[in-house]
Amino acid sequence: MDGVFELFKYTTSDHGQSWESEALTENTPRGLLNVRPMVPRHHKKGVFDVVWMRGRYEFYADERYNTSLVFPKMEKTGEEEERDFNTSGSPAI
Repeated sequence: MDGVFELFKYTTSDHGQSWESEALTENTPRGLLNVRPMVPRHHKKGVFDVVWMRGRYEFYADERYNTSLVFPKMEKTGEEEERDFNTSGSPAI
């Protein structure tokens, strides 16, 4: 809206007859964008349910963009888990 991109989560409990929305972002400063939301494959529910890029972003092939990957604040569950994302067997860098 007015040059600012905000993200919303939509849920339905009746197969799409009605929808509820929840703002994932709000009051984003002018000039910053929230773009390319994605749900990580094989994520644990409640942990990184959605990740998106936020920052100055003009064009995907332009090398002059400055973005970060961000995600909603998660509640602590008291459960700790360690993950090794290096599944190739080569040394992690």
